[in-house]
Amino acid sequence: MSGSSRGVLSPRGALELARPSASPEADIRVLRAARECFLSGGHLAPALRPLIQRSWPRSARFGVSPAARRLDALAPPRLETRVQRAAAPILDELGRLVQTTRAAVILADADGVIVQVAGEPDVQRLLHAVYPVPGAMLSEDAAGTNAIGTAIEEGCGVQVWSGEHFIEAFQGFLCTAVPLRDPLSRKLLGVLDLTIRDRDVSPAVARTLARIVADASGKIERALAEQLAAREQALLYHYLRELRRRAPVIAFDGRTTIASNAALSLLVQDDLTAVLAYAEETLRTRRPVERAVRLRSGRVARLLASPRFDGGECVGTIVRLEAGAEETARAVLPPRPDPFRHLVGQSPAFRGALDLARAAVERGLAAYLHGEPGCGKYALARAIAAAWGGRCATVEGEEGGGRATRWSASLPRQLDGAEVVIVRHADALRGAAQRALLGALEGMQPVPRLLATGQRAAARSGLAPGLLQRLATLEIKLPPLRERREDIPPLVQQLVHALDAGQGARVSPAALQVLAQADWPGNVRQLERALQAALAVATGPEIGPRDLPEQIVAAGRRPKLSRLEEVELEELRHALREARGNRARAAALLGIGRSTLYRKLDGYRLKGFPLG
Repeated sequence: MSGSSRGVLSPRGALELARPSASPEADIRVLRAARECFLSGGHLAPALRPLIQRSWPRSARFGVSPAARRLDALAPPRLETRVQRAAAPILDELGRLVQTTRAAVILADADGVIVQVAGEPDVQRLLHAVYPVPGAMLSEDAAGTNAIGTAIEEGCGVQVWSGEHFIEAFQGFLCTAVPLRDPLSRKLLGVLDLTIRDRDVSPAVARTLARIVADASGKIERALAEQLAAREQALLYHYLRELRRRAPVIAFDGRTTIASNAALSLLVQDDLTAVLAYAEETLRTRRPVERAVRLRSGRVARLLASPRFDGGECVGTIVRLEAGAEETARAVLPPRPDPFRHLVGQSPAFRGALDLARAAVERGLAAYLHGEPGCGKYALARAIAAAWGGRCATVEGEEGGGRATRWSASLPRQLDGAEVVIVRHADALRGAAQRALLGALEGMQPVPRLLATGQRAAARSGLAPGLLQRLATLEIKLPPLRERREDIPPLVQQLVHALDAGQGARVSPAALQVLAQADWPGNVRQLERALQAALAVATGPEIGPRDLPEQIVAAGRRPKLSRLEEVELEELRHALREARGNRARAAALLGIGRSTLYRKLDGYRLKGFPLG
């Protein structure tokens, strides 16, 4: 069984407490002064908690208006029925507990969308004046620093009070929020929050609220665990009954997979990914699926997947595999070439990305590919599109300025007749462009298959929830070249062959060693340019170290960094890219002073490590 009930016992994340003193009014004045200082000049006061020093720059980067006194952005809440069922009695208990305390209990979904508000009427009225319920979006990208959105970003329980909030609307509150997680997978399911007015805060109150919310969230997760145990037991019952047929059997409920030894001996990882795609189809449609599938071994199997129910509730699906007639299968399933055979790499991270890409191809899922510039996102997106077939249109991310209107106006022409759409640099799209793209996609008939690329992960892409939902059903991260050094020799061979048009050029072992040791901040694209330059100056068929660009050769003479230094260097580079080279903004993103950033940059530059 993959997955384990040990997840129920995993320790809860720490809860980041507010720090009110015995004089909360003085603390509030200090916090609000620190907020004004940040909003006016980007300076983060040293007295601010690290949590807030990380969150405020994120809020500014998301473009949240700090002057907002009301939030009108709405989205339909998406809280699973099982979570609502588990939370209902605990919310009632909390509601009784906070009577006469001038507090409100808030339940939000995993995206920070408000599902329910209960508690003292006067506090509820204050909150309703700030945002509509249900449906208000409190994610950080919509509402800036706040307990619910920041708990989602940080992945742990948080308190945010008074001037620590980013927008004006929340200045009068102390909020305590704790994430609700699946007890097995630890996937975020929702957020529980308790809110009171900031004037009612004291150190004892802050600690008490933290304990109350943590205890309540723990009860909800235990109730979920009890539900999950019953579902798993029901699924296990169906699995054991099917196992009597002595055929390869797999049970799957969307989180947990149980596979028989016969199934595991028959399937490799790619096969299992494809099989589980059919299992997910039965979970979604509640209908059985029967298919002939060709396995990576070349064998063919008949797949029968059917949903199973307990008390009227679907508890999962059972997949049975039977040996198929090879001649019939040849007619039904002609062998298909691997759509990614031209993409070179055997490193675990790269093969993992290809496995996800195969799942996207098999299931027709929209995929969002992200990673550093030059790491191969667009090449993989084009390979997926080619595997799907049909006319493919590529939409380049908006470049801003006055071109935004022209960009939006050109969309219908670009998308006309497209069966596959690739949105390149999706995380560069601004609000108006996002709305134009979403409107254009929703108006297309038939609906095209969608792919998108970006440098940042989907959750940090800045895409609006509606567009993100369309573009990122599946998320694929492409590793940087320095994390897949074992792939450099075959990549070099492939690139040289392509650049030399198969004329016999080769790279000497000494030059290959230099290339394998280089840092490659520009990834595969930089490697290709370096080889192109080397071919231009090489006097014979073999590229030697002296033919390589000087900065690449110099990289081999650099001092070796410790693991901690490597991590720090990558964080510096990432912040500079995200800040578009603006060092003050990069320092704010990292939560360090500008002088500290300059000192670190100079140190790595003197050691010979490029930062751009």
